[in-house]
Amino acid sequence: VSSWLWDTDLLRSMLRQIQKPFWGLLIMPQWAPKLFSELRDTRVCHLVNPNRGITLYNLTDLPDIATIFSVPEEVVRCLEGEVRKWKEMGLEYFAIHRRSSDVEHLSNTLRSLQQKKKSILQAMMKDKGEDETFHPMEDLVAVEKELNSIRTALARLRPPSPSPP
Repeated sequence: VSSWLWDTDLLRSMLRQIQKPFWGLLIMPQWAPKLFSELRDTRVCHLVNPNRGITLYNLTDLPDIATIFSVPEEVVRCLEGEVRKWKEMGLEYFAIHRRSSDVEHLSNTLRSLQQKKKSILQAMMKDKGEDETFHPMEDLVAVEKELNSIRTALARLRPPSPSPP
């Protein structure tokens, strides 16, 4: 939550200053290295100092915490809606969001690689063998392998389309 509002984990001390009783669990990187590695890899939160801990709060407290720190009302309402969905769906809520995040990341990478492939092909059309140091086929093959790998990963993450009756 802190990384959403500030650059460091200030929330715990700020809540203490205004004497708001929200339960939080401090976790240090050395206690949960896999968690911190995943947070960094997925960019879920901004870890300014990777040696400092983070405090985890109950998801149900997030709208109240946001309200205390003057987060816009429409954002608070959105958070309340997400909390309701989480209460209805349980752990499946996080699995769906994780898949969605993975699909978005892979889709962006796919678009980037498609652009790279297009650039290589355009460069091949311009060169026509005049530059003896230009060997685009190796790059093209490597990009095509990456594209196929990402397409396969996307196919696994996306639910199959319903077949017509």
